[in-house]
Amino acid sequence: MTMAEPQTARGPVSTLSEIAQALRDSPKVIVASHENPDGDAIGSVRSAGLILEAIGCDVITYVPGAVLPAEYEFIAPDSITDTAPADLSERTLLALDCGNALRLANPELLSGAARVLNIDHHADNTHFGDLNVVVGLASCTTQLVRDLARELNVELTPKIATALYVGLVTDT
Repeated sequence: MTMAEPQTARGPVSTLSEIAQALRDSPKVIVASHENPDGDAIGSVRSAGLILEAIGCDVITYVPGAVLPAEYEFIAPDSITDTAPADLSERTLLALDCGNALRLANPELLSGAARVLNIDHHADNTHFGDLNVVVGLASCTTQLVRDLARELNVELTPKIATALYVGLVTDT
């Protein structure tokens, strides 16, 4: 057993290209991050949500507790939920900046989603997704989300760039 594939692993190490294709194939996505979200978690979730909307996905933003720290309200998504949607089994879960499944704070998200995609910059990530992009040398998860936007051919808007910047500034 290596650190890259611990016993808790669900799926293999993947590429952003594979994640991008999985998202193109997913008309419904729930984007989530860890409990007590910091700037990288919020910036990742917000920017990914906007990127996915740009390619035509129906996006739900999940934040445990559905409350953001006041200092991040300026990049808050229009709608945030802390409950699993009724159509969860039809949705792909995109877990961002979440080192392990327990940090999602809702086991139903992981077990109920049609597919789980995991993008993170923490080297000790447990690879709990069906597809996993974990880059321990990345400064923050928003850096990887920016690369995902490039893979999806989505141009950065001011809203996307602002959310990405929040993650970069607060996690480096």
